[in-house]
Amino acid sequence: MKRFLVLTALLLMFCPCYIIKGQTKSETRQYNSTLKKGTLKAYDKFLTKYKNSVYYPEILYKRDSIIYNTLNLNDVVSVMQFTEDHPDSPFINEADLLIERLNTSMLTDEQATSIMESMVPLAADAPSPQVGAVGFRKLNTDYILGVSVGEADCPLSQYKLYIIKQSDDIWQTDTVLFKSKYIFGGKMNRSAIIDSVRLVSIDKHKFVSFSYINKSNDGRTMEYITNLFDPESHNVYSATFYGNNITPAKGGRNDTLHTGYAIEGQSPDAMAGGLISPETAFLLNILSSNPALVQISEENALADESADWWYSKNPKAETSARSLTFGVITKENGIAKRYVAEKSKEKSRTYNAALFNHRGNTMICAYSKQSREFILVWCEPQAKNKNRDKLLNTIYFEGDNTLVLFYYQGNKTFKIRVNLANKTVTR
Repeated sequence: MKRFLVLTALLLMFCPCYIIKGQTKSETRQYNSTLKKGTLKAYDKFLTKYKNSVYYPEILYKRDSIIYNTLNLNDVVSVMQFTEDHPDSPFINEADLLIERLNTSMLTDEQATSIMESMVPLAADAPSPQVGAVGFRKLNTDYILGVSVGEADCPLSQYKLYIIKQSDDIWQTDTVLFKSKYIFGGKMNRSAIIDSVRLVSIDKHKFVSFSYINKSNDGRTMEYITNLFDPESHNVYSATFYGNNITPAKGGRNDTLHTGYAIEGQSPDAMAGGLISPETAFLLNILSSNPALVQISEENALADESADWWYSKNPKAETSARSLTFGVITKENGIAKRYVAEKSKEKSRTYNAALFNHRGNTMICAYSKQSREFILVWCEPQAKNKNRDKLLNTIYFEGDNTLVLFYYQGNKTFKIRVNLANKTVTR
């Protein structure tokens, strides 16, 4: 008995396979018989009866090799059906790669765009570039997926998405979809496709990625919208970055981005927080990795908001307004910080005031000694040509409350008086 126990222990130590995964005689006979027959019926019978057999992977490979190699390997539908029927097949990776290849268009982006341009009725004054397209293949059929702006019959607030289908070697428009072009209202009026239209894969699902730029009438603000188009559901996912147009002059010393645009601003989508979808994560990554999109600082964002507010409240300040609306600003505001840093200040018993240029505007910021508040008193676009445009050159106090604004325009001079106490204007 003792000798038997010792022998058993040695077998467990050195030959565990014979104890744990030993084959029965009937299983081995069935295996040999299956190999001899070499038919799908025989393979299926063994796989059904011996699911935990050590021979199972070998028999599975032999069976699936017969099935896979009898498929029409040029027919993506046939290969896709194989992956659906045999998800655990040893040929599944090879089949997935074949499906990817069969669903890949042979068209270059240039060829796809050329075909689309021949089918899209563009307006004579359309922006450039106005069309972008990419080839796409699905279920043995070739498509072109494209986007256009500036068409003769397309409203200014929309762009068009095209699905163009090839049938009998003829390209025909299959679907046209109108989508919103502007994100932040109707102030933008010039649009252009930017970056390349391309196919991307997210969680094994294909999307068309494209981006476009909108620019305001005066060219001061821009928005960059990046998108994903789902050709199956026709859904469009978007993320936006908007702000100030800081595009350097062509060939200028700051022209280093080589992108044709530069925006200082922010993305409301990036600030939203919370759980996001894979599509949104993909789009936000495009925004964060784009060197032409510059995140604005808090003090500059506050300064821009204050300037926009002042213009909205005082639209006729430079021409005919008899009264003004002042804006109180916080010490964190870039305008207040610029005031503090300004060495030259005009002073009265009730106010201090400073004149300076800040972020494209000529501003007057005052400090009330009574309320201890910073006040945005005046704001106008900074003069671009000092010899031609009117230039606010000097300010000074008349009495405790009246601030005189002294202008040059060519060989002429004129004054505007602003009463800081009752907020009136005298010309």
